[in-house]
Amino acid sequence: MSIFNASFAATPYGLHPTLHLSLAPAEPPAPSSCSLWLHLSIPRTLIADRFQLQQLHLSGALGAADLSTGGRGSFALEGEDDIEVPEWRAAPAALWVRLDGPGPSGGKGKAREVDVPLHLRYLEPVERRWSDDGSRLDIVDVEGPVPSVFWACPDAALCPPPPPPPLILRAPAGALEDLPLVEGVTGASVWLCFAFLAWTAVRTWMRTRDGRVKVKTG
Repeated sequence: MSIFNASFAATPYGLHPTLHLSLAPAEPPAPSSCSLWLHLSIPRTLIADRFQLQQLHLSGALGAADLSTGGRGSFALEGEDDIEVPEWRAAPAALWVRLDGPGPSGGKGKAREVDVPLHLRYLEPVERRWSDDGSRLDIVDVEGPVPSVFWACPDAALCPPPPPPPLILRAPAGALEDLPLVEGVTGASVWLCFAFLAWTAVRTWMRTRDGRVKVKTG
């Protein structure tokens, strides 16, 4: 087992939190056959962008990629990966990343830092923004991914330990009381854009027509 600390490295109420893990030095039980892995159970409130994480993994910024297989043997993301699905329609996901491969490696037995970029889904809106006592209702607690760092070895007894308690992230949610304002502003913006495009088209047509008239009279 590897000892680590996990936290969110993000500004308050950020929509793109980064899960930061600090791993303490730990020697594998059998350096020639064990690999250090990270497993994340990702709740439906968060997005793990497959292409972003794969790119980071293959570039060496996230774990140790198995380049002989294009990362398929050292990276896996299962479950929901549609980044457009809102929280109330999404399903959980699970991420596996190899942090260090088997065999001799300069990284074994050393402390390391791991950053996993994540993204918040659109959360289910609340009825109103403020409570009667003045506290905000549109900032909600979201359970973060449950990290597990372990040595994967031929001996099954050395595989993942029980996961620690989940992390908590403060996240913004929409307020239904703002819906009329949003709809009004959106509708006005659409009509203004339409009027601008129509005016631009008419002005262009008039300039083209005037140019043709001048050519004919000249």
